Amino acid sequence: MATNLINIGYGGWLQCYDPEDSADIGTSWFKKAFLDYRIDNVDHSIRSAYFLFKAVQIFKSEAPELASKVRINLWGKIDPGNIKLAEKLGITENVKISGLLSKTENLKQLDKMNMLFLPMEVGKNEDKSLFIPGKVYEYMLLRKPILAIGGDSDAKQLILDSGLGFHFEHDKLDALVKFLHKICIDQSNLEVNANEDLINSKSFDKLTDKLVEVFKNCKVN
Repeated sequence: MATNLINIGYGGWLQCYDPEDSADIGTSWFKKAFLDYRIDNVDHSIRSAYFLFKAVQIFKSEAPELASKVRINLWGKIDPGNIKLAEKLGITENVKISGLLSKTENLKQLDKMNMLFLPMEVGKNEDKSLFIPGKVYEYMLLRKPILAIGGDSDAKQLILDSGLGFHFEHDKLDALVKFLHKICIDQSNLEVNANEDLINSKSFDKLTDKLVEVFKNCKVN
């Protein structure tokens, strides 16, 4: 049985979401700060730590000794409500929240993690989310396993095609709980087979070159 901790990391901004306390979301400083980011046909509540926190809570109730190996590391502009949420769910010892890092230090911290957390938006009314967060590309270039939580989306397909992704539906947490159990027993279950051709094609340099070509080929009337 593996004895090392399973460190799951996320760096950036992250709102707090608790379906049992929707009033908190209405006054969230993140909602105010990122109001312009909101799109009506996408459910942004999924882009939070709630579903990962909830899975760890369930895992802890089933296998407390194994669950003690899980560490969720969040840093950046993290809504303080996540601290209260961890306390409410009884997983404070599984969660570490800290402040902003420089871009260089952020990448170094991500590279120390066993797995990178990717909460994703979900399309409303069975619409597929077309939004691909910049973090997807950042994560792929690190060649680290990606723990994605969300629904059907272009981002989901991209991380699965990269060979790095482990994707779980936000409303079917049993599969995520089983996965946490499996990787805590044996960390070799985190091994991935990176699709180097795809990953290299999605590097920032390659994407920038493609954008330049688009502008070059644009005809000016």
